[in-house]
Amino acid sequence: MCKTFYLFIYLFIYYNLFFYKYIKYNNVIKKGTNDMITEYGNACKRKDGYYQITSGIHKGKLLHRLVYENNFGSIPKGFHIHHIDGNKENNVPGNLMILSKSNHHHLHMKGTNHPLWNKGRIDKAGGLDFLSAAKNIGMTIKEVADDLEYTNAAPVYQYLNIRNLRWNQI
Repeated sequence: MCKTFYLFIYLFIYYNLFFYKYIKYNNVIKKGTNDMITEYGNACKRKDGYYQITSGIHKGKLLHRLVYENNFGSIPKGFHIHHIDGNKENNVPGNLMILSKSNHHHLHMKGTNHPLWNKGRIDKAGGLDFLSAAKNIGMTIKEVADDLEYTNAAPVYQYLNIRNLRWNQI
């Protein structure tokens, strides 16, 4: 009986210390597939990949913004919180950075042939001449995007769309 009691106490203390550390560093108590319980309330993963608080006084707020505000202070109007590693599930304070809306947009559009910067990979490869040559040898848009090391074909579509062109027109 005495050994069982001490084992129970030991496990209780160990369990609580483990979860305190887990909460303190990851702001997460329990995680499911698309939902989690955080120190701010229950959170559910939205279609865009961000977690939104669904209960408590913070209901409707985004988890990464709450974590930033809790650790670094208020977020001025018009500013965004950027995940440095690109992982929207990693809401550790050291992975969050505040940026103006335009800087945040510029950071995400860098290398994707945005008309305001126009220094993307397609232009470096030869622009429309490169795309035309790739199409003439039978490459698809996806193959062109892979060749340029894009993660998907969206930048190629965007490049053509900005110039009012379609893949079958080049």
